[in-house]
Amino acid sequence: MKHLKFCILLLIFTSTHALAQQYKWQAEIQEVPKSGYYKIYLKPELVSHLKHSFPDIRLRNEEGVEIQYILKKAEFVDQEKAPESLEILKNKHRKFKHLTELVLQNTKRERISQLIFTINNTQDPVYIKLYGSNDKKKWYILRKNFPVVPEITSKDTTQITLQNIPQSNFNFFKIYFYDYNEHPIEVSAARYHSPGHIHAEYTKLPVPKITQENKRQKSFVHIHFQQAQFIDILTFNISGPEYYLREAHIKKTDTSGIEESSDAPFYDQYKKQFYFGSQKSNRLHLYDYKAKTIEIVVDNKDNKPLNFTNVSAYQIKNYLIAYLHPDTKYRLFIGNEDAKFPSYDLPYFKDTIPEILPSTRIGVLRPDKSLPKNQKPIWNSSANTLRLIIGLIGIVLIGISIKLIREKFKDLSDEPRK
Repeated sequence: MKHLKFCILLLIFTSTHALAQQYKWQAEIQEVPKSGYYKIYLKPELVSHLKHSFPDIRLRNEEGVEIQYILKKAEFVDQEKAPESLEILKNKHRKFKHLTELVLQNTKRERISQLIFTINNTQDPVYIKLYGSNDKKKWYILRKNFPVVPEITSKDTTQITLQNIPQSNFNFFKIYFYDYNEHPIEVSAARYHSPGHIHAEYTKLPVPKITQENKRQKSFVHIHFQQAQFIDILTFNISGPEYYLREAHIKKTDTSGIEESSDAPFYDQYKKQFYFGSQKSNRLHLYDYKAKTIEIVVDNKDNKPLNFTNVSAYQIKNYLIAYLHPDTKYRLFIGNEDAKFPSYDLPYFKDTIPEILPSTRIGVLRPDKSLPKNQKPIWNSSANTLRLIIGLIGIVLIGISIKLIREKFKDLSDEPRK
């Protein structure tokens, strides 16, 4: 019985601390002069602590009330250019899996960073999982459990736009549209904007350290950041012969030990191949690529190695848009490994928000004050680890319960009959 009590207490302890996991970082928002919508710039040093797609951001007032926001990248689409269609190879609703599976072919092998879908009219949020592949065998995750809100309309169909996906020229895209409240998503068309129709505003990241080693007709170029950064563009200064063209590939050593699986995150496993050339800009587009250390392998063949003198890194500017009041203190909380995307009403009404907005700043990022000073959260493991521990404890509890029941029946059978 003592063992049973101990296991129950352990189960409650682990569950409580896991569910109460704190946001690790917080920062004050500069007070605003009047009520209205404001644009809050997310600095690279803040963004570096976030997960891909930024689900782990919360904005709260001084009373702890959560404030709705819209997350926005500084990307602009040329509205005069019509989006182009993608061929739909598969469009099937899987009733028992509660999802619609769509497979698209990118016949032009265009670099795509935005997808537009025409669906049946719904006011519910649409949750999407997006994959890319070149052979329909090995798939890479581009977005996972990503919420998108449909445009409000009185027509039979509406439109959803999946923005800011890692730009890639995969031959095939697979999208899962998950049912909401048992209502299937019916997709009738898929389109995209060509890269030339999309423009972005960038900020320069802290200058990384670059080292180079030449051996066996290859150059191994390592790029080191002081902390992991979301990188959208790398530009290289290279000295070499007047004319050169060298094949290269990139990988991030932060995750090179991760085993490949059907759910391999994009760029964590995908080996991007490209060329350095004397008549090229030597600019590498990565898009939403989070890394601390990057390795680039250049194939020199029988040529003299190129000399990589320095590298610059850039990130598309990221903003929050929120309605703020004067004489009210707001704080931004970030850094929760298990945080999911919040579901707010505000994105449904984004068209009512002015395009030009005043800005306010974020103060210094500090460890969350609600955590004990110089002490990490008691529970800092992933949800999968928690499930494994709870499952093991459950097995132990079942075993102990069976043992107790057997001992009870044994005691009853051993009692002398009257």
